[in-house]
Amino acid sequence: MRIEQGDRIGIGKARDYAKDVTTELELRCPGIARIMVAGSVRRGVELVNSIDLICAVDDEVEILTVIDAFTTLSNTYTVQSHDYSSAKFLDKSGLGFSIKVVRSQSFGGALVHATGSVAHVEKLKEIAADLGSTLSPDGLFDLESGSAIDVRDEQNVFECLGLNFVPPEMREDTGELESAVEHDFPSIISLNDIRGDLHCHTDWSDGRFPMDEMVEAAQSRGLEYLAITDHSPSATVANGLSPDRLNLHNHTVRTIGSASTGIDLLTGTEMDIKPDGSLDYSDEVLSDLDIVIASIHSAMDQDQAIMTNRVISAMQSPHVDVICHLTARLLERRAPVMMDVESVFEAAVLTGTVMEINCSPDRLDLKADHVRRAVELGVIFAINTDSHRTHQFDNLRFGVQTAIRGWVEKKQVVNALTFHELRRFLNLPKSDRYEFMKSRG
Repeated sequence: MRIEQGDRIGIGKARDYAKDVTTELELRCPGIARIMVAGSVRRGVELVNSIDLICAVDDEVEILTVIDAFTTLSNTYTVQSHDYSSAKFLDKSGLGFSIKVVRSQSFGGALVHATGSVAHVEKLKEIAADLGSTLSPDGLFDLESGSAIDVRDEQNVFECLGLNFVPPEMREDTGELESAVEHDFPSIISLNDIRGDLHCHTDWSDGRFPMDEMVEAAQSRGLEYLAITDHSPSATVANGLSPDRLNLHNHTVRTIGSASTGIDLLTGTEMDIKPDGSLDYSDEVLSDLDIVIASIHSAMDQDQAIMTNRVISAMQSPHVDVICHLTARLLERRAPVMMDVESVFEAAVLTGTVMEINCSPDRLDLKADHVRRAVELGVIFAINTDSHRTHQFDNLRFGVQTAIRGWVEKKQVVNALTFHELRRFLNLPKSDRYEFMKSRG
């Protein structure tokens, strides 16, 4: 079923548009000291209707220069408002853009104010007021004197408010400020924690680049290992691999892997879960692979009970290591399948199956709310790009943002393991794998 998202756009497009605007602004305004995307884009919200920027200048006279440039950008269509230090406009598609320009010493306060959800910021304002200060779009100020408090970075703001730093993605008023009173969040997953990618495609199936080019692209981005997971036979539109072709595919992966330095390769497949819950390859074929990831690509109109049992049936296979893009949604294009995700997460824990957070900005599946619930139930995750093109390895950041929004910790992510640890994990019976991850934590 096709779905409409109104004026909202996906986080991937939003990031691209924001980059274009900031690049043009910096070229036209050399006096810009710092500029960052704020709002829902910075929090990693999957669909957004505005792109909000916070800009810092060292010289106050530069503020008006930035505002004038912003309201005459190449994509400006209708200027909605502007004053001495802020402006808003719509582009031709109706997407909103806004900017707030402050002095450098107020940048941290302005960025905090512009990043959090409305509810999160309201709570911060209450905390600030209790401490004799005020948080506003212009920064952090002393309540009595009205003078600006020097907070050039967000860390300074949280310190002034007696709080530990809260990652931007978590600023949704879902308990993060209460936790930040006594705890920080050092164990929350970060982009730098991800060591490998366990889901990508090559021109053997529906990828657009040869295997060696995909490997090179992954390595150039600092990944230490990569699973090559082309499609299985039922994915006919994706040129899925027959058992004989998969055997040749495995040989090619091992040949390229033996010649590569600095990156380790795993043989694998993204295998279809058939409508009746059966798998697309025999146990004998699957046993020859380093990793098996499985997903739904057909019969997406099944009712909730059938679809749920279909996935759980696949999880019960000793060969299925990861369930990918669980709900099969495509943002702005296809609604999620009917699924009892709670039962699936419980089955993942019982069977030792990993759940994927798919990084594609077209999917972001699991979504953040599902991730948060899965964390509460003790699920283990893989954060994978599902890359079909070399540049799509850059999408890793979107999956990590989704994981942070769901409060995922590093110890709950299998591709934060070293390659040696990952091999140990995969060589264990599935029933022992969750305990292995707990023992590391």
